[in-house]
Amino acid sequence: MDIKNYYSAITDAWKFFKKWAPEMPADDAKWWQIVNEAQQITAAHPEVQDFAARIMVAATKEFEEQDARMRKEKTNDEL
Repeated sequence: MDIKNYYSAITDAWKFFKKWAPEMPADDAKWWQIVNEAQQITAAHPEVQDFAARIMVAATKEFEEQDARMRKEKTNDEL
């Protein structure tokens, strides 16, 4: 096991998360960018691709949950 490959995947995932978390809630165009970038990051780590895919799915799922929560709060504030 080359730990540097894991480190690189985690570092890229953190940069991805840091970039997109403040963008929630996201419109459709941003969601396409998020998904595309997640796929690119996963593909960029072939040595640990399954691991990279899992952390990218986890990050994207967190964005989805933030997006839904923020939209719900916005709707409740408008009532």
